[in-house]
Amino acid sequence: MFTPTHLTLAGLVLVLTSIASYYTYRQIRNLRGLAQRGLQPEDHRHFRRQAWLRLANSGLMFLLAVLLGWTYLSGQEGRIDARLDRAVAGEPGKLSPEELELRQTYLRYWGVVLVVLFTIVMLATVDFWQTHRYGRRHLKQMQADHRAALEQDLAELRRRWLARRNGQTE
Repeated sequence: MFTPTHLTLAGLVLVLTSIASYYTYRQIRNLRGLAQRGLQPEDHRHFRRQAWLRLANSGLMFLLAVLLGWTYLSGQEGRIDARLDRAVAGEPGKLSPEELELRQTYLRYWGVVLVVLFTIVMLATVDFWQTHRYGRRHLKQMQADHRAALEQDLAELRRRWLARRNGQTE
């Protein structure tokens, strides 16, 4: 029987696998198309690094989806719920060796899930900052190019003005 928790988890697994699949497809396409773009070596390295970082993150999202789905498919969650129900009903008692092992497995499992989730967040943060640095570098380059073009235009206008002025006084 499916509970609302099962349905929520199934939705979460579906969303994670969909997002991971989409980004995997996009980054593989980006990697294949990098050679045809004619980018500067520095830009080429940035986009290649970005694609590999996002592919790693997509792989971790797939892993997270598998881990989340496994907890309910394995029945582990049901055994934990049964133990909690007994404790709430007034049978707290000592844990049996099987229950101690289940608790340790459960704690390790959720520790792994949290490490995977933390790694996903950290890789996304690294990707964000790399993209931010790339954008700032290009903004500075565009500003310098614009400033140089303005100075060149100003020099040309001065030259024309001086030529006209000299032509008027002669």
